[in-house]
Amino acid sequence: MSLFAYPKSARLLRRREFDRVFKAGGSWKDGDLVVYCLQNDLPQARLGIVIGRKVKRAVDRNRIKRWIREAFRLHPEAVPPGVDLVVLPRNAPSLTWARAERSLLKLLGARARDLARRGTP
Repeated sequence: MSLFAYPKSARLLRRREFDRVFKAGGSWKDGDLVVYCLQNDLPQARLGIVIGRKVKRAVDRNRIKRWIREAFRLHPEAVPPGVDLVVLPRNAPSLTWARAERSLLKLLGARARDLARRGTP
């Protein structure tokens, strides 16, 4: 796999996969993003992004999704293996690349600290 690849195996693709994470997963949030997280039975983490039509233009929605995917791809060390993540931008119209990256890393760090305290996957 190329360093720049974002393969299908790293994506949540089906509605039932998203629903499972929303129903059974824990969530962490800050002013920019909400991250839902749930253990999966796979060796790698998978990412799903949900952005509503509150952001009117499709080009803006797609740009925000690209930023989140890029932050996920650039920082594999921050993402625990074997989890499904669903990311929702909270304040999408004012989100920037730097804020999206910083927020995702902060929330993934909070998840890791929470799991270390609990001692469960």
